[in-house]
Amino acid sequence: MATPSVRSTGSAHPAPPTEWLRLLAEAQRQSAEAHATYQRVTAENHQLYLRTAHASMEALLGAAGVRLPAVGVDDPQPWPVAEVAVGATGAQVVPSGQPVHAPVPSGTVPGSGQPFRSGSGGDRGEATSAVPAPPPQATAVPSPVEAPAPGLVLLGPQPDALRPDGLPLDGLPLDAESIGALLLEVVAERTGYPADIINLDMELEADLGIDSIKKVEVLSRVRQRVGELPAADLSELASLRTLREISVKVAQLAGQIDDAGDQASAGPSPVSPASLKPPGTSAPGSPEDVDSEPAAGPEATDAPAAEVPTATNRPEPVRLAVRALPLAPAGLALAGLRDRELLVLDDSTRVGHLLVEELAAHGVPARLVTGLPAEARSVILLDKGDDPPAAFAAVRGLADRLSSAGGLLVTVQDTGGDFGLSGNGGRPVHGGLDALARTAAREWPLATVKAIDCARTGRSDKQVAAAIAAELTAGGPSITVGLPADGSRTVPLACPVAPGPVEPRADADSVIVVTGGARGVTASAIRELAAAHRPRLVLLGRTALAEEPAGLAGATDEAGLIRLLATGPRQAPPAELAAEARRMLAVREVRQTLRALENAGSPTRYLSVDTRDEVVLRDALAEVRRDWGPITGVVHGAGVIADRLIGAKTDEQFALVYSTKVDGLRALLAATADDPLSLLVAFTSASGVFGSPGQADYAMANTAVDHLLSAYAAAHPGCLTRSLAWGPWDGGMVTRTIAERFRAAGVELIEPAAGARAFVAELADPGGPTRVLRAAGDVAPDVLAGQGPVAELTLARPQYALLDDHRIDGAPVVPVAVLVHWFTGLARSWRPDTGPLVLHDLRVLRRIELQEPGERLVLRGRTRTDESARRGGLTVELGAVGAKYAGAVVADGPPPDPHRWRTPEGLEEVPEPYDGPALFHGPVFQVLDQVRLGADGGVAALRPRDVEPWLAVPWTVDVAALDGALQLAVGWTLQAGVGAALPMSIRECRIHRAGTDWGAARVVVSARRTDGMSAECDAAVLSEDGTVLAELLRVELIRRPDLTEG
Repeated sequence: MATPSVRSTGSAHPAPPTEWLRLLAEAQRQSAEAHATYQRVTAENHQLYLRTAHASMEALLGAAGVRLPAVGVDDPQPWPVAEVAVGATGAQVVPSGQPVHAPVPSGTVPGSGQPFRSGSGGDRGEATSAVPAPPPQATAVPSPVEAPAPGLVLLGPQPDALRPDGLPLDGLPLDAESIGALLLEVVAERTGYPADIINLDMELEADLGIDSIKKVEVLSRVRQRVGELPAADLSELASLRTLREISVKVAQLAGQIDDAGDQASAGPSPVSPASLKPPGTSAPGSPEDVDSEPAAGPEATDAPAAEVPTATNRPEPVRLAVRALPLAPAGLALAGLRDRELLVLDDSTRVGHLLVEELAAHGVPARLVTGLPAEARSVILLDKGDDPPAAFAAVRGLADRLSSAGGLLVTVQDTGGDFGLSGNGGRPVHGGLDALARTAAREWPLATVKAIDCARTGRSDKQVAAAIAAELTAGGPSITVGLPADGSRTVPLACPVAPGPVEPRADADSVIVVTGGARGVTASAIRELAAAHRPRLVLLGRTALAEEPAGLAGATDEAGLIRLLATGPRQAPPAELAAEARRMLAVREVRQTLRALENAGSPTRYLSVDTRDEVVLRDALAEVRRDWGPITGVVHGAGVIADRLIGAKTDEQFALVYSTKVDGLRALLAATADDPLSLLVAFTSASGVFGSPGQADYAMANTAVDHLLSAYAAAHPGCLTRSLAWGPWDGGMVTRTIAERFRAAGVELIEPAAGARAFVAELADPGGPTRVLRAAGDVAPDVLAGQGPVAELTLARPQYALLDDHRIDGAPVVPVAVLVHWFTGLARSWRPDTGPLVLHDLRVLRRIELQEPGERLVLRGRTRTDESARRGGLTVELGAVGAKYAGAVVADGPPPDPHRWRTPEGLEEVPEPYDGPALFHGPVFQVLDQVRLGADGGVAALRPRDVEPWLAVPWTVDVAALDGALQLAVGWTLQAGVGAALPMSIRECRIHRAGTDWGAARVVVSARRTDGMSAECDAAVLSEDGTVLAELLRVELIRRPDLTEG
């Protein structure tokens, strides 16, 4: 992540879905540099989910250096519209009727409003109960509507501008009146509103119901018709309220208006479009009532109701489990930790006072506060997990400053130090804080963000404060870090996990309650469950199954319904017409899902309830128990999204999104507390695992559900408990064009039928992990937001006092081996696993000396754009003003060849290797023993290194051993006739064993070449049994001009 990170499964084909996050990071960096205005306006207007789907996928591609073209509005692709969330005060029980074969419309992907194809489930014989009859003649699948472009992607290259007749617009007048007519035409085309009910002075949101996604779509279409416009000014268009304001601005940009004020003050325009094209899209309401949240839903198809295409060449979704991976601290401080006074927000514990003292001891200025001042830019949220709305509000107050100017945010929670994975943390609601931090990291690429889970049980307040301070000053840039009470340090990591023995927990006698199961991805999954096991199903949803007025059955999409509603007796604003059309489509979809389930052989009931209302829920389920017996399973798929960047999200939006997911689950668990549950499954989201721009509330809610289910699993070991986070699905707002680009770059999307099968498989693995991530193709480790990880350190005594024994020309100098430690620490924060690590092209640009009072150094990583990016590649620089060391880091290097490192021949013993200026090292660095050298190389044993002052630094590698290998290389240059030399670069440094526990070891040097002024060799550190611990390949040594041979 760090959000939980994901290890590669080794597939040779799909690019790792972490590259979603890589290119997201790159996109954010470029946006911060080139489109500051765009970012600022986006923060006010953005409905982000589509941008997330696109940008997340881009991030997957960034490692391979692939930039997706900006997406305008391509050929329309189908995606049905989700309804606006509407609460229900009571239960509407839908009795059964005779099964009716009818097409099932596409649903919406949870959390996004994006569709998936119909779920699987063929005829399973006669149904045992019936479903409500459909409205007269309402048997057609809602026709597709076109997906809007992700974010303000209209800033990128666009198709040539066209006239309404398809010819270029060259030569046509681009005055405000003409642009206004074009806008009215596009709005009518894209919303289905009849031309005679819209005018230029209507507000896009209040009057027309056009949210940010729809606004982007309209502007993208206008740009296709008008042509290129300045990018920064285009971002301003997204902030304008009325169509007239937009028409004036577009005309300005086209150079047709010098004085916008005169045009803007003109009265309402009578202009209306001369002709309307077939309707394209209408935007979903906001907030949006959905099931769960795969980042992109499958495309709608014309498949029959109870069928999902099953033939596919794509692999089944990979299965990963979130684990707590032990990881040593990086030995690096958070970037910006000492830039300004750090405010510790804590009004309920003693830890805050003690933390301020601990930070002061580390040279970090800090102050305890009970509220945040308006200018705050460096903040620790301490003990705010019990009040998620307050925690979110505090972070929201920082958004403007941290997103535009950078700063520091740290959240601290107590969920056992393992992010609730054990289920024994005792405070599951705190789990949302780390998801809030991950989302902030995605949205604020200029800021430094960290989430710490510090276990308090078994620790004194002073120990808690010391552990937090140590993480801030030496833990490095990992976003998500756990600090268990035993003193260890962990990061969440998603690792491949194989399925266990098949033991289905659902059969024809099961009674399973499902929230969100009548629409969306959950409906697709439940249809597959019905086809496989025929359980009795109780579907809970917000959609009240009102009868549809007569005369509307012929309209099969939102735009068509709007046109018919507009001609009816009730005169309503366009926004109300659109909302009514969406409600009707939702009812149709629910009815068709119910028929599909009955046709598959599952007796089904639908209850229209607000699942957060425990009293209503208990009453509704009591009737189910009287008829069918006790509840045996719960599937919680319901959710609501109201996507906005953190700074633009309201308290009301947060409360609705968070409550629907979290309070809905709590109410379900309370209402079924006395039932013998054998399975409990929640659909959660990759937004909680990785963070998702615009979805802080949804990410927090899903992560809290993760924690609640982990706690439930610990308390109910006999119940199959699964928190199932989905990766991106194929289709919907990811149009065929975009999907083809993803596939061309190796990014796989979950095929809808495969996703449904994966869900059913999870219900047959009772011994599996509680938290599971399902994604298509390989998944690689999570990355930080922005351009790469950044950390800092202060090179000063007493921590680095050992450098006094590494002096050149009388000055204590940082050795190359310490550079390897710093680079490795940064890389491990980026790639938190224990596999091999390769540092490429390490170069000494300028030496770094230990000075008083100490020098602050910044270590900055940038994602690679070559093939190595697929393996976590970074370009790294270290320095203060200008780089002093540079190199690159790649994970997953080749395995070592132990036969390569034989002892060279013709060696002679060197009894006193440090008796001379060539090996200038003082006692601390004198680690070589039993040294033997010759023209072809050398070998030496290493003295014990687990002594002071080596213990003063939390090393990430055995620096003493690596320096010993380089010392032996320097000794070899003397034997080879080059004279005293210094290592200045290493082509490859392969670290095969993480950590510093290398034990008794020896070093070997193998000659490559020499000339009068330089030499090149290879070196290695080997354990006593010959295991290769580290390799230094093509070490280049340059003769020191200040010393002669000797």
